[in-house]
Amino acid sequence: MLYRLNLATQTTESFVDFYDQQRYFVSPVVSWQLGDRTKITFSGEYQVRPEKNGATGIPAEGSVLSNPNGKIPRNRNTNEPNSMSDTSLLRVGYDLEHRFSSNWQMRSAFEYSSFQFLV
Repeated sequence: MLYRLNLATQTTESFVDFYDQQRYFVSPVVSWQLGDRTKITFSGEYQVRPEKNGATGIPAEGSVLSNPNGKIPRNRNTNEPNSMSDTSLLRVGYDLEHRFSSNWQMRSAFEYSSFQFLV
């Protein structure tokens, strides 16, 4: 029996006003050698990324081109004050292998994935 657990977290800060993003990631893998010729591996992945006031950029007028109202600072956030977006990913699957001989092998694999984007 072999196993592995990958974990990650990330917090992103930016020069853009009021921007905040986190990322959380979990990915377990379990591999089981059932016999000399048979092995099954189960794997999964879950990732979620909440984002507050995502940076969409600033308009050309006022940053690169002239603007009668003056220059727009690079750190200006043009989104709505309570703008939120969340993305999540879920993936689970298995991989089954059986060797009949050195020339013949059977393999069965399945994977389910789900991606959600919420605004």
